[in-house]
Amino acid sequence: MKKITLFFCMVSISFFLSGQKTILDDPELLKIIKEGVTYIYNCEFPDAKKIHREILKQRPLHPVSPFYNGIMIYWENYPLTPFNKKVDIFIERMYETIEKSKLLLEKDENDTEGVFFDLVAKGMLMMYYADNDIPAKTIKIAPSAYRHVIKGFDLKEKFKEFYFTTGLYNYYIEAYPEKHPVYKPLKLFFRGGDKELGLEQLKICREETVFMTVEASLFLALIYYNFENDIKTALGFIEKLYLDYPNNPYFLSKYIEFLLLTEDYENAKTYLKQLIKGNRHNRYVVMKGIIFKGIIEEKNNNNLEKARKNYKLGIKIAKEFGPRASEFVSFAYYGLSRVAGIEGDEKERKEFRKLAKAHSKYDHFSDVE
Repeated sequence: MKKITLFFCMVSISFFLSGQKTILDDPELLKIIKEGVTYIYNCEFPDAKKIHREILKQRPLHPVSPFYNGIMIYWENYPLTPFNKKVDIFIERMYETIEKSKLLLEKDENDTEGVFFDLVAKGMLMMYYADNDIPAKTIKIAPSAYRHVIKGFDLKEKFKEFYFTTGLYNYYIEAYPEKHPVYKPLKLFFRGGDKELGLEQLKICREETVFMTVEASLFLALIYYNFENDIKTALGFIEKLYLDYPNNPYFLSKYIEFLLLTEDYENAKTYLKQLIKGNRHNRYVVMKGIIFKGIIEEKNNNNLEKARKNYKLGIKIAKEFGPRASEFVSFAYYGLSRVAGIEGDEKERKEFRKLAKAHSKYDHFSDVE
């Protein structure tokens, strides 16, 4: 009896979905979603939740609803870590997106929206697991995500959101092994890319999409700094994100970070006050601010004692966030290494430098001048 009931439920759901317009064919809904995504990235969550209710009303069985809800949870609880009370809901929403995408893909394995929402939900899960150093779960998801990344190459003209995944793939499949040669043998098993084309595709995505505009801008900034060694271009992308979404503490903190990297200490100090004042409730953001203050005390104010105190306090708070805070811990240890070097303590300088490298991915704020 239960099997028969389940069968009729699935038939009913399939019939309902087949009768719905796709979101691609509904410009009014796309406009509403774009407005909602803007609210999410600017941390205007009461307004973002109103939009979610409208999306749920119009598309109750479409994967867009749980995906939108999931990214809203992700940003409302920044930084999302395994210790956060909302993390299970976020993971549940992403898997709900995947399940609802399957209903579309069972009818047509190349369904544009089915492929896209399956892919971006898996991408969000992989990002969460990678940020929190849970590699086993990242690896588990990766193969099926890769299959849809490749499908996205042929679907990007139909749905320009795919310019994001296609652009990222084209760039990283070439750039990452160049920077980390140990991964070069893996290229034998994957489709080749094109770095310049990848950058162009990310720029198209930045200008012409609904869901991936912000992510494309962010990745362009990270790519230009981490791989292209072009901090000025990277700063331009981050500055635009901050100006467009001034309430988002991640974009503001990244903007301050890049100002410090370009040694623009006066502007960094101004924005640092804004960051701390507006985010006293968020200890992760406070931790970043304390470490940034240490860099300013050291490099701009030449106050090594205050710098040391800020670096050590930042490291202490960072322990609450585990691997998610590793990069900022590396900034602080590099700072302590520089301070020890200035003070002539070679043993301590080497110890702090070793700790910094253990936490660092790209050696930002390295003690090598």
